[in-house]
Amino acid sequence: MSGLAGAYQNGERGRLVPENTDARYAAAGRAVAGSAFTGNAFTGNAGAWYRRRMAADLLARLLREWRGRITLAQVGLPERRGSRTGTLTQEDLAHLTGYSVRAISALEQGVPHRATPELVDALAAALRLSPDERHTLWYLAAGMPPPASAPLPAGIDPGLARLVEVTDPHPAFVADAARRILAQNQAAADWFNLLDMPEDQRNATYWVFLSPHARHVFVHWETEAAQVSLGIMRSQLVRWPHDERISSAVSRLCELSPDARRLWHTSGAIAPYPGPGLTMRPPGHTDPAQADDEKYHVRATAVRVVSVRPDTDAGLSVFLLPAEHARRYPVSSRQACAACDREARLASASSRTSTGRTMGSHSYAAGAAGSLSPARQPCCR
Repeated sequence: MSGLAGAYQNGERGRLVPENTDARYAAAGRAVAGSAFTGNAFTGNAGAWYRRRMAADLLARLLREWRGRITLAQVGLPERRGSRTGTLTQEDLAHLTGYSVRAISALEQGVPHRATPELVDALAAALRLSPDERHTLWYLAAGMPPPASAPLPAGIDPGLARLVEVTDPHPAFVADAARRILAQNQAAADWFNLLDMPEDQRNATYWVFLSPHARHVFVHWETEAAQVSLGIMRSQLVRWPHDERISSAVSRLCELSPDARRLWHTSGAIAPYPGPGLTMRPPGHTDPAQADDEKYHVRATAVRVVSVRPDTDAGLSVFLLPAEHARRYPVSSRQACAACDREARLASASSRTSTGRTMGSHSYAAGAAGSLSPARQPCCR
């Protein structure tokens, strides 16, 4: 077992979780020393080894620097005779974290291993790291962002708020970790209008599953929109496992949408970001039954931008359109959707038919109870 799964299943304190054998490191090292890479473009196993080696070296330098700035007095340890700096030693850090000197020493020597999440958190607390430094430690030591212990405040990063406007006429929106819509630009309103939902359902993933119009906009609705949207939600749950907003949003969506419930339990895809692209129908041409439907298909590139600020979990999603479609449309997608109008008329007709049948059954029941049925009513001339 390797990677994060191995890290979480290793319960022995003071032990690091190895990712690869020494033989594999040696083989990858020989490949790197040969012709496994050109310039800065590292590829294959050798490139992965080299990136891990660089991360381990950077982590080692940072740990030594962070340890060297904490004094014994700051953490309540007695001064030592003969100490010229009065700062923490590896033994002191081991004492503060509750882990072995061997574990601390391995990290500070740049041994390319994954540390357990418990050790990473203990180091962050003992070294009194800032939120930015804690994020850096988690990425370098555990290969992942730190799980949030509490929901982050919902809000828009000023940079993302600016980006959502300047990306127009490419559709863009800002959403929090639970995919709740915080802002959208005019292009997004024209192509999707994610805010055209009940207030408690203004969520990007909810719109994909609960808005009938989403199936008209996305040509490959299930593979490029539905599965990817749920994959992003899974990724958010992995990153923020204790965030009640995300788990509640998933539970409610599965209650409201049979398709979401089916895909959630049958597809295990995790998508930290949208897929490489998706095919959409532009405003005014969203009817799948229209003549020459393929002529109106627009291939967009999906991009997700996440703020690096640790006090926000908002992200920007942008759908980059081809140059000929990056323009303002005279109509909004939903208002000019022939498929939506047709489905609304069919639903209305079906409702009237059901109402008529219900009224007929009520009349029959009344006649059976002794009232005059329509056939037995007196003729009024």
